[in-house]
Amino acid sequence: SVTVAGDASDNNPGFSGGGRGGTGPRFVIDVLVNCDPATLPNSGSLVERAAHHSNDGSCGLMPRLLPPGAAGGVAVVLTLPLNHLAAISAVRLKALKDLRSAAARSTGLAAAAEVLARYAGTAGGSDSNDGGQPPLLDPQQDMKLEDEEVSHIVSRLESLEGRLAAHPLWSSSQLLPGLIALQHKYSLAAAARQAKKEIKAAQGLVLADELKARLRVLRRLGYLDNAGLVTSKGRLAAELTTGHDELVLAELLLGGGFADLSPDQLVALCSCFIWGERSDTPLKLRESLQGPLSALRKAARLVGSVAADAKLGVSVDEFVEKFRPELMEACAGWARGQRFADVLALAPDVFEGSLVRAVRRLEELMRQIAGALRGIGDIDLAVTTSYTFDTTSSA
Repeated sequence: SVTVAGDASDNNPGFSGGGRGGTGPRFVIDVLVNCDPATLPNSGSLVERAAHHSNDGSCGLMPRLLPPGAAGGVAVVLTLPLNHLAAISAVRLKALKDLRSAAARSTGLAAAAEVLARYAGTAGGSDSNDGGQPPLLDPQQDMKLEDEEVSHIVSRLESLEGRLAAHPLWSSSQLLPGLIALQHKYSLAAAARQAKKEIKAAQGLVLADELKARLRVLRRLGYLDNAGLVTSKGRLAAELTTGHDELVLAELLLGGGFADLSPDQLVALCSCFIWGERSDTPLKLRESLQGPLSALRKAARLVGSVAADAKLGVSVDEFVEKFRPELMEACAGWARGQRFADVLALAPDVFEGSLVRAVRRLEELMRQIAGALRGIGDIDLAVTTSYTFDTTSSA
């Protein structure tokens, strides 16, 4: 019998009706076969166990099949996917109607063995089938399918079968192991596609959680209001994109950390936002630079604590240490107009090229700070920042 079993999918590549891409209805067939009793399941319905085999595409539960006339076998009915069917014979045994009893299955199997033996005994005769096998079902002669499209398909099939028979692998002992390995490869590919879908879904969840945490940080620090709209504080932070952390710089600006700073102190403080490398040489800062550095670390600890509370996975101490003061003395000297050799001597562990790149980033950061201050109406501090930048650039 033939049964429609649902739709094929990538999760079940070995169980399909043979449609392209494994899509479309799935069919299963009940087949009377002779099995080695040593390979039969020990418990449960054999038909159910065989159906389980066909569903998952695994051969672990498949009994070993024997020729119909082989001694010592057991006649059973297996439910298998349609793609396990190699061919259909034109010979029909009409006596096979009810195979629920063991005697009926044995009788049917004996009849099939007799038919095979009869054709094998006539092998070589004028009317014998190739190899002494029963004739295959012909769609045109036996099923009376005279449609022109059927003729075209049969012609193509015969051509393909001839090409397959002429191929060196057709009679090779490596063909079956190779096909099994190929099927296993397709199963692994389907499993990999499913795993990628699950990974993508999991990543979406992770990113969604991170987005919610970042929004909590922005609301708690006042960059967003309760309605999720950007505040003036948030517009200031949006203008700052060059430094390590826009929120820390915004907190420092709005908290008065830049007020009453001299040009060299302002430049030195900004250098902490564009430098992150730790020096092996003990750091010695002038007292005039230790105050701005303390204000920076206070602002960084505030932002780091809020981020940690929002479950962003931030270590507060590591976050504070991200703002390194190694270039403060050198940048202060640059702001005072010292020679480049003298400025370089104030940062002995820094290469010349690294120092030049840092100064360029520092100039860009100070431009952004001046523009952000003008955007929120703090014209005096914006003018001071611009004057400091213009003075140091000309120097």
